[in-house]
Amino acid sequence: MKKEYIIPIFVPHLGCPNECTFCNQKKISGQTKMVTAKDVKDTIEYFINHFKDEEKYIEVAFFGGSFTGIEVEKQEELLQAAYEYIEKGIVNSIRISTRPDYIDKTILKRLKRYKVKTIELGVQSTNNYILKKSKRGHTYEDVKKASKLIRRHGFVLGHQMMIGMLDSTKLDEIRTAKELIKLKPKMVRIYPVLVIKGTELEEQMEKGEYTPLTV
Repeated sequence: MKKEYIIPIFVPHLGCPNECTFCNQKKISGQTKMVTAKDVKDTIEYFINHFKDEEKYIEVAFFGGSFTGIEVEKQEELLQAAYEYIEKGIVNSIRISTRPDYIDKTILKRLKRYKVKTIELGVQSTNNYILKKSKRGHTYEDVKKASKLIRRHGFVLGHQMMIGMLDSTKLDEIRTAKELIKLKPKMVRIYPVLVIKGTELEEQMEKGEYTPLTV
């Protein structure tokens, strides 16, 4: 059985139209500068030189921000840098993370050209009230539409959901999980909300408007 490896490329806050109350991608990733094709290639080279297993499956993953919201020229620059390693037989596939409202047929055709295999959607919640409170800027209807398009075009669909969002209860989160199951993702990542310094959520916590999850 092949050992699976992911090479992470962080593109902090590129492509995001707004800033969610809980988010500060620059602090989370530690990056503040624009990622370039050279950065992508340097990161891939570093990781492949440290992988030990002979039999391995390697995926380059663009994390952070909303990848398909980046200007098309920059998307293609980064994708092309990773795709070159697929053509050489060194890397097997590419994965991206993006927003549900940044998916359409044109975008998916572009991703297909560069052999993107997996698309993870930042869903967070299926409750429109909770999404609005956290200033996500998309709705559950956007999630359903994007999920269907992704699956129909032959990509591996992933969902990201959050627990502990402002005004979200355990019942809301169980309902989100059940609703996401209906959309048939191949994987779901569950993220607990962490209060990041310099975010609106930190201010809400200090005012007593938000109580974070306990460990």
